[in-house]
Amino acid sequence: MLKIMLVDDEKSVLNGLAYILKKHCSEYEIMSMVQSAGEALQVLALTELDVVITDVMMHEMNGIELTKKIKNDYPHISVIVLSGYDDYEYVRNALKNGAFDYLLKPCRYQAIIEVLKNIEKEHFELQSENKKSKHGKILERLLNGQQELSSKWTTETSIHMAVISANKYVDKIFEKFYQELEYVHDTQRMDAVVFENLFVMILHNPVSVEVMKKKLYKYQQRFCSNGVSSIRMVFHSFNYYPKCLMDAYKNCKRIIEFMEFNELTCVMDDKSYTKMIEKQKSISITSYFTGNEVTRMLLGYDDSKLLDYLERNLNQLYHLDFYLDPIRLKREIIWEIAYIEKEIKQHKLEAELPDVIEEFKKIKTLRHLLNLLKRYAMSLYIQFQNKEDSPHYIRASIKYIELHYMEDITLQKVAETVYLNPWYLSSQFKKYTSKSFSEFLNQVRIRAAKELLRHKDLKVYQISEMVGFQDAAYFSTVFKHIEQISPKEFQKTI
Repeated sequence: MLKIMLVDDEKSVLNGLAYILKKHCSEYEIMSMVQSAGEALQVLALTELDVVITDVMMHEMNGIELTKKIKNDYPHISVIVLSGYDDYEYVRNALKNGAFDYLLKPCRYQAIIEVLKNIEKEHFELQSENKKSKHGKILERLLNGQQELSSKWTTETSIHMAVISANKYVDKIFEKFYQELEYVHDTQRMDAVVFENLFVMILHNPVSVEVMKKKLYKYQQRFCSNGVSSIRMVFHSFNYYPKCLMDAYKNCKRIIEFMEFNELTCVMDDKSYTKMIEKQKSISITSYFTGNEVTRMLLGYDDSKLLDYLERNLNQLYHLDFYLDPIRLKREIIWEIAYIEKEIKQHKLEAELPDVIEEFKKIKTLRHLLNLLKRYAMSLYIQFQNKEDSPHYIRASIKYIELHYMEDITLQKVAETVYLNPWYLSSQFKKYTSKSFSEFLNQVRIRAAKELLRHKDLKVYQISEMVGFQDAAYFSTVFKHIEQISPKEFQKTI
């Protein structure tokens, strides 16, 4: 259970945060609510805390200075910084001074909860690390190659490894299984360890692949019953040699990454993995995306053709009837990007080439890889197009906001629709509209709310939800800030 302190010089904001936490995170305890950094430091000296949620702009000492002070004096405490300022410098300074995360106001309650869950996960991982057994540490050294397997394993006729991953790392479930598997069973002896966010089991006695698959499917069902989805399992058999555990683990991890890349949730062994890899050897990325074609369209300033080319070809690549090897696909894409950048330099065109190579290497799924590829191509085009008072991506963003303001809309979601990096879109949006993304979105929502308030039979909280606000109190705050009058007062004047 996390112990939390809230810091904000606005009482209404403190009450709003407390309401969200009590409603959606009743397992967490709010230890204190204060309205200045000075009060916060006094509480810290007397109270045991895990998390501080603080505003940026406060009198005397701001939230970034408070964050620095907390991380210096209480390094175990995680700090979340909240701000209405969509400014990169605020974000950079907050993170530089040790903040766990930085959230923009208005932020969805799900975003706050997600950050707290991540903090809880990190705290649990730290506790788990301190409690690891000697046996677990030996297994870790064997898996990462820091230690070789002893010769006593030569008596093993065969060794098997099963590796399990999930869409989110659920330490408590893994630890429970770990405890269960420490025992010696009559029919099967197993070792287990949580390593690199994966649950690794080593089985010492002979077992058939089909029998093991059935066992693993049972584990999968147990995971699902605990609310975990996207479970992937790999089973691998091998013979003894000093570094066999390290090599077996690398093989299993590669298969897990293949499954994650193609968003597969199943049990897979070497045989089925090899069969899938063989199927996709006949295709090449150049059948769907070539540096030569993209460069030709970029130099021709042909926006519509480039968009059509990306949508049509990359959608075909996404909907193939077989699965793709991420290692090979990333290598071929990086080769095509290198070609594009070489051509741009040869034509002596002035362009800021996005540094995306490392980002491509870290991409986890085919879907995200193709989205990054689209954003990369469009970011180059934007630099080559004729300057306008309002570029097409700003007009498209505004149109998207006006059509979807009532939904759970975010800067990230809008950026994806125009194939841009969120930070770049944020800066350009401010440049061309003179408003931050959140300010513009709020104005659109309040404009719609004013129309709905003309209907006397609608309650304020109903209108709040209808125009996309998660919290009626926050809606009222924003409405009053923009219109200088509360929603109820506005409704009375009609």
